[in-house]
This record gives sequence, structure tokens and C-alpha cells, in this order.
Amino acid sequence: MQLEGIRVVDLTRILSGPFCSMFLADMGAEVIKVETPGEGDPVRHQGEARNGYSLYFATFNRNKRSITLDLRSAEGKEVLRDLIRRADVVVNNYRPGVMDSMGFGRADLIALKPDIVSCHVTGFGLDGPYQDRPSFDFIAQAMSGFMSVNGFADGPPLRRAADIRFGGRRLRGDGHPRRIGAARAHRCRRRSRHRAHRQHDQHAGVSRR
Repeated sequence: MQLEGIRVVDLTRILSGPFCSMFLADMGAEVIKVETPGEGDPVRHQGEARNGYSLYFATFNRNKRSITLDLRSAEGKEVLRDLIRRADVVVNNYRPGVMDSMGFGRADLIALKPDIVSCHVTGFGLDGPYQDRPSFDFIAQAMSGFMSVNGFADGPPLRRAADIRFGGRRLRGDGHPRRIGAARAHRCRRRSRHRAHRQHDQHAGVSRR
């Protein structure tokens, strides 16, 4: 597998981040998903369930290992620091500033692992007027104008039931999360091949919309 031997700490939830790390896991990376104690990723409780297990969650979190950590506690943060010290990649989809407030900003990550590869998936980018806004599929449908051309001619704007990114080849095969996954895989592969020559970190901040 292309990414065998690469360890990824996955701090993502819902869809955009897990879809990214899913491709890394599919290509052989060891992905360790960090979840909230008690409830875990909210997607665990969404969609059709079989034997108490969400198929929606399983689709985007296959081939991963999971650990629950209370990142509000000193003990949980120390366990995460230890995971990062032994990792090659950290992926998160928190809003800008959240990682810094928890003590895991870019400078903190570099202090733990100088050659870490980090990826920050956001709704509207790391700066700009919308940087602090969350982003979900229905928001993208509304802001893009998609809802205005969907539904009935004499009716109000209508949300598409399925995620807009999975509606066709262009949105599915060339969808943004997949490109993120491919880009991360490429960087991971290059990093593993040239590990002896690399002494600095790599960081990518990518917005969903």
C-alpha cells in the first residue's frame, strides 16, 4: 500500500475531515481517530443503523482505529501530545483558532514533532470575513444558489436530500474532500521517501467551499 508506515492523528468529525482521512486509511496509512468520550463523532448516531452501528459513520471511517480523549482535560491533552510525537500527519477540521486555544496550534505541533505534516480543513478558510463560520452541506447549497434552481417552479428553494458533493461524477469523483485526501497522500508519500532529508514541517489550510 502507498502509505503503509504512515501514522495519521485524525481530529476530524462529521464529514469533510473524515472523508479526507478515509482516503489516507484506504491507501494504507494507520489512521487514529480521536473522538469525544461518551458520544464520539456525532455521525455515529446518524443515518440507517444495523446492529446499533451507523452505516453512514462506517462509510467514512472505515479502516481507522478510534480512541476517546477528553481534550478539555490535562490528561487527555497529554495523551494527544504523545500520539502526535509518534505521528507523521495531523488532520483537523476545527474552526480557526480552536486548535490554538487547546494548545495544539501550528507552533505547538512543530514543538512536538518538527517535521509534522498538518492539514486544517475549514468551512471558509483560515482568514477572511467568514472564517469563524461553520459550514455544512445545506449551507453550501444555499450560498451557491443550488437551492434556488432545485424543486418546483412555483415553490420555495429546496434543499437536495443527499449531500450535494455526491450528486454526480464531477462532485463525487473530483470532489473537494477527495482532492484533499489525494494531496495529503502525495505529501505523505514524498515525506516518507525523503524522511532523512526533511527537517521542517508542512502545513496546508484548505476550505471546503
